[in-house]
Amino acid sequence: MTRNQQQTKALDQVIGYQDKVRLMVLEVLREESGRELAAQARFNQLEFDWNEHNIHFIKLNESITRPVGLQNRT
Repeated sequence: MTRNQQQTKALDQVIGYQDKVRLMVLEVLREESGRELAAQARFNQLEFDWNEHNIHFIKLNESITRPVGLQNRT
């Protein structure tokens, strides 16, 4: 490591327990909601697009978890 490179402490790169739990819960919700929608689509002889579901789920999650007043930078 050269003198000009800054060291980052390992603990600064680790997410906290609450964030880990939140991410696990979101993953379970995404998976379970997708399974329910896939079963519903199968019952109605329709196609279910997992990629589209994942995109909508991520957008929904971002809109829910973003603090009021924060916007994406363009």
